[in-house]
Amino acid sequence: MLLQEIIRGVRNGKMLFVFIASLLLMFLSDYASVFKLMTFADLDAPDLRGNDQAIQHLVTNGWNTYHVWIKSFDFLALIFPLLAALPYASSFLIERESRYYYFILTRAPYWSYIRIKWAVACIVGGLAIVIPELVYYVVISLIFRNEILDPFMYEPSGIFASLFSTTPELYIGIVLITHFLLGAMFSAIAITLASLSKHLAVVYIGPFLLFTVSSIVLEAFLSLHAFSPLQWYQMTFSRHVEVYTLYIPLVLVILCSAFIYFRQAGRVITSG
Repeated sequence: MLLQEIIRGVRNGKMLFVFIASLLLMFLSDYASVFKLMTFADLDAPDLRGNDQAIQHLVTNGWNTYHVWIKSFDFLALIFPLLAALPYASSFLIERESRYYYFILTRAPYWSYIRIKWAVACIVGGLAIVIPELVYYVVISLIFRNEILDPFMYEPSGIFASLFSTTPELYIGIVLITHFLLGAMFSAIAITLASLSKHLAVVYIGPFLLFTVSSIVLEAFLSLHAFSPLQWYQMTFSRHVEVYTLYIPLVLVILCSAFIYFRQAGRVITSG
């Protein structure tokens, strides 16, 4: 049942929408930061004609894979919790309201059903974020130059930043894993809301509102930037985030959502 549910969560129209929207947002972010300024610059413009140094600067930096990758998350960072929650987290509520879960419970114990729903919500939420990011990176690495520059024009300033200048693929892997965990966290929050509410809008919008409000309060009012989910996602350029201010709270949020979900979902199933 676990594998079937994962396939169901990945192969649906909502995941396709998330995939296309994510790729578009990453492209638009790169267009604003890199493509428009350097990659697609008119090298025959009067102010560039004959200026070989300026042309070389544009070509070297504008066609560098790692420059394109590191500037691709600016827009996605603003709505990724919504995208993480969209493909699967609402299925618990939909099955409950349609009474479809009664059919499922004839094939599996209800505690097994509850555990699988939560696990799949986390997995699919993480995949909803990381699959488009991984595909985008593979595509740009095939099109652009995978060259380690000394120095890079755009360099990360957050945790693990020193890896970028020596082993950028390792650094990119760490960021992708972190983004997977963030997607899992917000999808876990979404399915927890599905166990508490009967309204789909709460399941879809709730994680995004929580992300937005918590980021504003923590950054603008409490000056606790290191604990802001927005800073976590933008770990590449956040000087505030440390390993312990990112991964420990992230895991704690996932565990807290699991506790609330299992307690409430158990009541929902047993009470009908």
